[in-house]
Amino acid sequence: MTISRSAIAVLAIFFFCVTAAIAAAISLFGQMPEVCDGAPRELGGCTQDQPVFSGGSCAGVGREFGVQLDERAIAIINGPQNVNGESRSVRLDQQVLLVMTRANKHIRNQGMARECDADEFVTAAEHEFSVELRKQAGNYLYDTVERPYEEWRHYLYDIVALMIDTEEDAPFNPPTSG
Repeated sequence: MTISRSAIAVLAIFFFCVTAAIAAAISLFGQMPEVCDGAPRELGGCTQDQPVFSGGSCAGVGREFGVQLDERAIAIINGPQNVNGESRSVRLDQQVLLVMTRANKHIRNQGMARECDADEFVTAAEHEFSVELRKQAGNYLYDTVERPYEEWRHYLYDIVALMIDTEEDAPFNPPTSG
């Protein structure tokens, strides 16, 4: 199996970011952050309300991801502006990462990593997004600047692609959209 230079670069950046995040957490908290089943407490990984997946195909898990992310995102969008000092954009990012971490784990546990790619997954998820999420998500990509849904979708795609397409021996399919 050969790995392209771009795949190696993406993996190197990913591992650098993970290493930097661990170092930052240790310097801030004096210890490793608590992690529950692969997700840090700060992302909600240790709460009772965990995303659960049962889909038997990439598209099936993508649809489940879409339903669960939509529900969590709409609760954030319609909820308070700040919770415990965290803005809506921060909380929305945390939910994207938590739901994707759980979806990714299910995909790998079910042996679907090689046949699942970001295009199929995000397309299936997007079919489950509500009109409200499509209208509002871009407004919470950043705290101070409203952005269109398409920019938020691209952000989401990049996260999904990083987790699904570049881990282990799954195929690497870099984003083709803008």
